[in-house]
Amino acid sequence: MLLQGEIAQCYEDLNVTDRRILGFISQDPEKFAQFNAEQAADYCAVSRATFLRAIRKAGIDSFAALKYLCSRSIHRQDPANPSTIHEICRNMEAALNQLILHCKSRLKPF
Repeated sequence: MLLQGEIAQCYEDLNVTDRRILGFISQDPEKFAQFNAEQAADYCAVSRATFLRAIRKAGIDSFAALKYLCSRSIHRQDPANPSTIHEICRNMEAALNQLILHCKSRLKPF
């Protein structure tokens, strides 16, 4: 999982507060996917600045990136939600190829 991987890579280097914040996030990513930065900080009982520093220490560049990772972790096992941009592109290419074949089969020769 992307979110767990980001957190695990830096866990040993984090202080107690940062670990607590990231623990809250990893336990309930669905909740954090819905929060704004203020709500997330309030939920963790820390300031917004402390919250944002903690996620940056975990290698997450912004609150928007955190929300993305949280939403990805929620939908990671849903086959209708591709997990990478490459899968999205492959799915789009396959759909376009099917559309092209369908259109070609409907064309009448001159």
